[in-house]
Amino acid sequence: MTTKASKSKKRGIESIENEDNTNHTEKNHTNDKNNKTKANEDNKVKVSEGNDKVITVDSDEEDTKTISEPKSFIPTLWRPYRSLGFITNSVPFVVSYEETNTFITLCIGKAFHTLEGQHLKTTTVSLNQPKKITAMEMIKNRVFTSCGVDINCYEYGHILYTLQGHKKPVTILQKFGEFLLSVDQDNNFICWDLEAKNPLVEKRFPDIHITALIHPTTYLNKILFGSSEGKLILFNIKTMQLVYTFSGWGSEVTCIAQSSVVDVVAIGLKNGTILVHNLKFDKTVMQFKQSGMVTTLSFRNDGPSFLVSGDLVGNVHIWDLEQSSLKHIMKEAHKGKIVKLQFLNQEPILISSGDDNSVKMWIFDLPDGLPRVLRFRSGHNGSPHLVKFYDEEIILSANASSLRWMHVKVDNLNEELSQKLQDQKKVSVQKNLRSRITDIDLNPLQEKIWESIITTHQDSKYVFTWSGHNRYHNTKALKPPAETGGVITAACISSCGHFVVEGTINVRIHKFNIQSGEHMGGINNAHSKSITGLQD
Repeated sequence: MTTKASKSKKRGIESIENEDNTNHTEKNHTNDKNNKTKANEDNKVKVSEGNDKVITVDSDEEDTKTISEPKSFIPTLWRPYRSLGFITNSVPFVVSYEETNTFITLCIGKAFHTLEGQHLKTTTVSLNQPKKITAMEMIKNRVFTSCGVDINCYEYGHILYTLQGHKKPVTILQKFGEFLLSVDQDNNFICWDLEAKNPLVEKRFPDIHITALIHPTTYLNKILFGSSEGKLILFNIKTMQLVYTFSGWGSEVTCIAQSSVVDVVAIGLKNGTILVHNLKFDKTVMQFKQSGMVTTLSFRNDGPSFLVSGDLVGNVHIWDLEQSSLKHIMKEAHKGKIVKLQFLNQEPILISSGDDNSVKMWIFDLPDGLPRVLRFRSGHNGSPHLVKFYDEEIILSANASSLRWMHVKVDNLNEELSQKLQDQKKVSVQKNLRSRITDIDLNPLQEKIWESIITTHQDSKYVFTWSGHNRYHNTKALKPPAETGGVITAACISSCGHFVVEGTINVRIHKFNIQSGEHMGGINNAHSKSITGLQD
């Protein structure tokens, strides 16, 4: 079939050359035209793009293309463009180094994106895969992700190839030099030869449920497996022999981290116990205890001997290994589970991610040796229930009591509008600000002079004003007079941007000056029932 197409294309080219030759006779021109027509018919190639559509291309006449509609046609207007505010989820991130740059790859559902470490700007966004990513790993400049029973290899966001060998969904991916290790739900372990793209070693562990694994430094061809039963096994994947079994500590192993000292690792347990253990002598060097399950561990290797651990409620514990004691607890570093903690190599910088849709970089440069937030990226901790365009490039979105400013094109300009208390005398008023946002209205016409955003809140008698120019909540809380007031059910800003109109549950309408916050009058009994909407 290829030969026929090649011959046909050759005939087509010859016919074009003959047609351009003005020295030929009219008879030759007629023959060339017939040959060209025949070649064009042979040169039509059908290219299948998955199961959706077939493209028929005329190779000699590029303008002639016929594209059949896909089976389930989606109008271009309604096709997804990009997601905003999705930073990370409960899949641990991976860190890679390229010369002097650091890159952080984070999972965002069925895809991933890569941030450069200096400004946390997005450098790469991958294409979606059919199923959600459950594990990630990075070897050199290639990202490996789990896709059900398959493992996809990406380079600069595009799939290069797929590794197939598991029969159950893959749960763990781990780098092993230039090889890749994977474990599935059925405790099948595979070591992949990435050059041949085939399994190099396969082994099933029927007696344990693997929850963590690590390749201890200098332990040639050996992998340490942690299990939900609490014991650990050291296995040689070259000889396929069990080297040693660690009896465990009566609780599920949740994470393992390699220290900068040979033979020494940190082991985190479900009951909150952290063990710094010497594998060579099977001896615990030191032991710590935190409240709740240990979700992640990491050693600092640039000087001070610190070990950090995460828990389920967002706290980060800093352990001083020289003093064998707890140095500090970073309370509510994240709003929810700490997914992963990792110190950058030979730097006083810690990266943390949580299932609150945020990633943060902490630097240990304070006089007391404690960290501060260096930079971060975050989004809503949950699905937004209100979304409005502020202008052509800015979107306002609300989730519970959180109001976020989101840029359509530049991700690192996204931020949450500040709710910092400006006036300590209005603490009782601003408690209403913490309730669920029920409506948003805006008018950026006067944004540089006064507030341009207002919000109403659940069961609140106040309308709160926000500065779109400075991105913070102003001290004004617009409340109708007590004798005619009530719970605010609707509000809007006038088209001139000078006034706010409020509707209450007791069918009254009130007008306020947005600059001064003064009440400008109102209308009683505007409707027979509660007011649900206002528009200027």
